[in-house]
Amino acid sequence: GIGLAPARATASADGLEPITMEAFKRRMGTTPQDAYLRLDVDGDGFLYERDFSGPGGVAIFKPPLSASEADYAFKGLDANHDSAVCISEFFGMLRLGKFYQSRQHLEAVGAVIKTAPGALA
Repeated sequence: GIGLAPARATASADGLEPITMEAFKRRMGTTPQDAYLRLDVDGDGFLYERDFSGPGGVAIFKPPLSASEADYAFKGLDANHDSAVCISEFFGMLRLGKFYQSRQHLEAVGAVIKTAPGALA
C-alpha cells in the first residue's frame, strides 16, 4: 500500500502534508516562471528531485525546502510518475492549487504533459 507521512506540526492545516501548495508558492520568493527556469539547472526542460534540494532549490526557496518537503513537492508535481516534472505539470499543479492531482485534472486545465527522455513512464 501507499504509506502516508506521519502527522506532524507543519504548514498544512491537517498535518498530513509536509508542505502545502500555498506554502510552496509563498516560499518560492520569485515568479513561478523564474523559479522553473532557475530550477532547471541543466536546461533540458525538466525538473528532477535533485533540483528541489540542490543549489538551485536552496537559492529559490526561502527558507530552503527540507528533505521531506522537497520529496513531497517533487513527487506531488510529477503527475505522470516519470521522475521528472515538465513545465506543464509544474504550472498545471500551481493552477490547481494542490499537489498529487491526476494527469486528467491537469489536462482539464490545459496542461500538455511531456515524458522525460529515457523515462520508464
